[in-house]
Amino acid sequence: MQNLTVLGTGVLGSQIIFQSAYEGKTVVAYDISDEILAKLPERWEYLKPLYLRDLPDATPEKLDAAVGGSARPPILPTPWVTRTSS
Repeated sequence: MQNLTVLGTGVLGSQIIFQSAYEGKTVVAYDISDEILAKLPERWEYLKPLYLRDLPDATPEKLDAAVGGSARPPILPTPWVTRTSS
């Protein structure tokens, strides 16, 4: 499975998105409002130090790459799309 769609970007959804992107998956995330979607980078910043602490293979570069490919697609108004080059 290379492509995932996550419905909801709260505590659990944001972690699923981050972990999937960290593992090189393409993720499309939906939530009920742009305000909620806008909180994703803040949630990911919270997760980065936890990954560095808990995962032996985690590096700042790998974590940045997991969310560095994030971009809103021009056609879809609400989803947040995360793509990685891994």
